[in-house]
Amino acid sequence: MASIYKRGNLWWVAFVDANQEKKRASLNTDDEAFAKQLCRRMTAREVEIRSSGVTVESFGRQWIEERRRLGGRDIRNEEQRLRDHVFPTLGPVPLASLRASDLRDWAIEIRIANKVAPKTLRNIYGVLRTMIRSAKIAGFVDTDPCILTKAELGKNKDKDPAWRATAVFNRHEVVQLFSSPLIPCDRRIVNALAVLAGLRQGEVCALRWSDLEPRKPLVALMVSRSHDGPTKTESTRQVPVHPTLAMLLSQWRESGWCALMGRPPSPADLVVPTAKTSRGRAGRQRTMSMIYKAWTKDLGKLGFRKRRYHDLRRTFISLALADGARRDVLERVTHQALATRAIDLYTTLPWAALCTEVLKLDLRLAENKEQTALDGNYDKAVVVQSVHSGSQPPVLLGGFSGGGGSRTRVRKCAYSRRLRVCSIV
Repeated sequence: MASIYKRGNLWWVAFVDANQEKKRASLNTDDEAFAKQLCRRMTAREVEIRSSGVTVESFGRQWIEERRRLGGRDIRNEEQRLRDHVFPTLGPVPLASLRASDLRDWAIEIRIANKVAPKTLRNIYGVLRTMIRSAKIAGFVDTDPCILTKAELGKNKDKDPAWRATAVFNRHEVVQLFSSPLIPCDRRIVNALAVLAGLRQGEVCALRWSDLEPRKPLVALMVSRSHDGPTKTESTRQVPVHPTLAMLLSQWRESGWCALMGRPPSPADLVVPTAKTSRGRAGRQRTMSMIYKAWTKDLGKLGFRKRRYHDLRRTFISLALADGARRDVLERVTHQALATRAIDLYTTLPWAALCTEVLKLDLRLAENKEQTALDGNYDKAVVVQSVHSGSQPPVLLGGFSGGGGSRTRVRKCAYSRRLRVCSIV
């Protein structure tokens, strides 16, 4: 990019010519304003020469590949937003000639088509703005055209304003999702990890038995990775394991996991690996797509209306707050420190304080199968006495040898067919 500097009484310009060689030349003027005007013209010409043949789509694809090599987060979503919503309209436009008016027409066209929610449009625009900023740093763009406001993008709101109020499960539905025999054992555990520990979908995929750490009064779950790398916030948080979740995980490790894999688990094994299918061996890490497809099937089997898997995490927070948990402490369990204030980086709450708030969540297993099939007025399940009566908690972490009789249990359980009817309640 061209720049000016003063030598003696005259202004000079430094620039890169068409052969990519650095040059310097006198502007033969002592007027700073005139020198800046000449510099802007030379910069525009430099950008035009450098950007000839470079379109929004060609640069965008290179930009995605560079971010992938650097290990950026959310690459798949960024690529999808550009491919489906930006490239079809703005892709052929030369990058150097992209103007704010082009972006305005693009945004208004998407709003008129009404195919995406206003919030989604802002997410797409955010990816495009980041890409254009990178193009400007690389010298392909002289002026940043991403100056749109809510007048062009619309208000930041949901497409359906009423959905968010219903994006939560009641207690009866929650208990069904991690205890109903209509759902395979492994998928009950997948559901329980989200609704009893507040884990994100990708965090459930990557969870391993070694992430469970024995502590008092509750076992600690170390959440440090997601399905494709670090967590969303790229930080590690410690989640107290709710007694109901501890019982489910203990029974899953001792029987269901062995039935799925044909052997006892080791510390390095995934907590909820995939079963053997025609497409691959057992023990692989689940993908986000696998969880979503299984999730829609589970809702259909139970007769529940359609909701997102992420709404289990929303339910965990909502029910815990309703049961009296402190919002500021619970936030450390679900989101870690967001560092919005300096004091957040200097705050480490005692483990007992985190456990106290998680224990306030009143979600318990029913004592028998009949109590898991109550009507929609069901509020709170009957307590399993061994969970909250003060007796010893379930053995969740012991040696990973499978315990006595594990081979017999494995022989008695077939892998996939028996897994569908094997109850952990």
